[in-house]
Amino acid sequence: MAITLYELQGAKDIRFSPYAWRAKLALAHKGLAPDEIVPVKFTEKDKIAFSGQGRTPILVDGDKTVPDSWAIACYLEDAYPDRPSLFGGETGQGLAKFVNAYADGVLLGGIARQILWDVFQNVDPVDRDYFRETRQGRFGKTIEEIRDNRAGERP
Repeated sequence: MAITLYELQGAKDIRFSPYAWRAKLALAHKGLAPDEIVPVKFTEKDKIAFSGQGRTPILVDGDKTVPDSWAIACYLEDAYPDRPSLFGGETGQGLAKFVNAYADGVLLGGIARQILWDVFQNVDPVDRDYFRETRQGRFGKTIEEIRDNRAGERP
């Protein structure tokens, strides 16, 4: 079956999404390589509308569409049991789920303000207004205010 991975694309074709990297590393561990990697900018929601949601990464494996890096890892584990295991069994999968949730909820939450300006600098210029608007709505401050106060907000 053909495997296609949709992932976030920044300026100059930079691929900085930690979620896409999780999917890429899971594929590599399983010894699988996508037949195609489709870059998607923040504002190119039309490219991924088929998935029923608006975020990357998205894995398409034949007729199966799997959004979300954790769901992709679980899908690969189940769909390719003859390949090296990502988890090593149920206990490993539970521990990996914990680490995944901790990374998303605690680590990323703790560093988001520290890296926001750097991410903004690497967002494709066509996406900057969207990025600015959505992040300022999320954080309640301008990106510049967050940048200028990074030292005072260290986790």
